[in-house]
Amino acid sequence: TPLSSSSIAVVDSRSILFPTTLVGHYSEKFLEIHNPFSQPMKWQLASVASAFVRDTEHGSSEIHVHKITYSVFWVRDKLGTILPQDSAKVLLTFQPRNQGSFSQIWDLQVFTIVHLF
Repeated sequence: TPLSSSSIAVVDSRSILFPTTLVGHYSEKFLEIHNPFSQPMKWQLASVASAFVRDTEHGSSEIHVHKITYSVFWVRDKLGTILPQDSAKVLLTFQPRNQGSFSQIWDLQVFTIVHLF
C-alpha cells in the first residue's frame, strides 16, 4: 500500500504551552491530531533541531539563548495510524533540568493510505 502525501490534517494547536515547571519535575500536555479523510492516515512527529533555552545569568539582566544538550521535551509515541474520522492524542512531556524558557520545533507529517487494488 503506497503512501500519498496529504495536504490537510487537523491539529488542535500549533504551539503547546506548558505551565511553569520546577527543575527536576515534569508537566504533560496532549497534542490532538484528527483524521478528516475517508482513508486511514499515518502520522509521524520528529524534532527539527535540539531545544533552546532563553535565560539570564545569575545577577545579570542580560538574556542568553543557547542549545540544550539533553531532551527537555519527550514524545511518548512518535508515529501511528488514525482511522477515518477519528483522532489520536499524543502525550508530550516537558522535564527541565535547569531554569529558563524552553522551545523546540517539531515537524508533523501525515500521509493517507491509498489502496491501488
